[in-house]
Amino acid sequence: MNRVPVLVRLAQLQVLVLFALPGDVVVGALGGAATPATLLGLVLVGWWLASALIEDRGLPSAGGMRLAIATMWFATLMSTLAMVRRGDGSLDASDRWLMTLGGVTGLVLVLIDATPRRTDLYRILATAVFATAVSGAVGVVQRLTDGDPSSWLRRLPGLSTNTDTVATRVPRGAVDRVVGTALHPIEFGVVAALVTPLALHLLWFDHRRALWRRGLALMGVASGVVLSVSRSAVLVAVVVGVVVLITSPAIIRLDLLAVTPVALGAVLATNPGTFSALSDSFARLGEDPSVTARLDDLGLAGDLVARHPWWGQGSGTYLAVDVFAIFDNQYLLGAVEHGLIGLGLIVGATLIAPMGSAMGLRRRRPDDATASLAGAVLAISAGSIVAWATFDAWSFPRFGGVAALAMGSLGAAWRLHHPSPSQEDDNDGPVWLLASDVAPPLVDP
Repeated sequence: MNRVPVLVRLAQLQVLVLFALPGDVVVGALGGAATPATLLGLVLVGWWLASALIEDRGLPSAGGMRLAIATMWFATLMSTLAMVRRGDGSLDASDRWLMTLGGVTGLVLVLIDATPRRTDLYRILATAVFATAVSGAVGVVQRLTDGDPSSWLRRLPGLSTNTDTVATRVPRGAVDRVVGTALHPIEFGVVAALVTPLALHLLWFDHRRALWRRGLALMGVASGVVLSVSRSAVLVAVVVGVVVLITSPAIIRLDLLAVTPVALGAVLATNPGTFSALSDSFARLGEDPSVTARLDDLGLAGDLVARHPWWGQGSGTYLAVDVFAIFDNQYLLGAVEHGLIGLGLIVGATLIAPMGSAMGLRRRRPDDATASLAGAVLAISAGSIVAWATFDAWSFPRFGGVAALAMGSLGAAWRLHHPSPSQEDDNDGPVWLLASDVAPPLVDP
């Protein structure tokens, strides 16, 4: 029986419910912000803190990712404190953001500090890829039939939905956009594009599983980009693809260049009308109401930022009065809620710091697997920069999950590349005692 840290199993469960369960599912008895993934993330935070307090073993290098997550909390708390001092807001309005950030923090810290072996890290990443592929498979069924398998998942005991209805099919031209188990086609497609670099990394380096299983999971993940019929997803996928090509070893780059045209041809052949719907949506950008609405958001955001320019009106407190006041731009939403200083700190922590840390790790000429993982994080960060500009990314729980996977994986890669003295004595040993308990068997995807 393999010794797998309990925290690794809990993290696997967290990413499984985050990326596979419908996005509107919550533990009803605890309120609308209590998603199963968020609650599990908070458990991970508590366990991590208990481990750190009980075992004074020091924290190995994580490429600045712990500082990055601490910076997000600093920006959040400063924004919330400014709101409380003004007396013009309520802490109740911030609960969703605070719980989301807590869940993200738990996953980041466990990835960094409770994955003593690369195989433990790969277990969590493989579960996230598998769960995203499940969402893609649900999207395939939604596209090809009138059925919606996600409705079965909403009937699990103890769970309820925090929305009245979820549109699983949204027309775009002659083709319907589907959502898989996500909340919106944009979230479905963008998350699929961002998870694809991790799926590719596992395809090349996760030799625990059969090649056909890794390949099938990659196909399930990537299908979300096409099935969403989302311009945002296409733009993110292009950026991600370019970065992956640039950062991959030469032999893998040749494989990608050879396989990509065949894969695109197969996708377009099996999804008639998708290419024309996407090309038409790009050609009509100037006439698209969603594009003009995004441009109109600039004036509204400017007025709101001018009221509280430095720390914003309060983390997670912006509520649109109507559909025309929704910010389909995370930069604008962040400036309104966190202020210009808070926005700068969060952008630096979640986008710039991972890119710089990933490039720094690659400059140290690590082994091929570590270099590939750093390249995957670099691709996710570059794609996220684009995603922020096309929709309110952090309003959707899975985007935070992808950010956590990127930051945590990068921190783990740094730690495994520069093991602490205690790890050097036993590289297969646990990082912390509380994380080393033998977990019950769990079928790995």
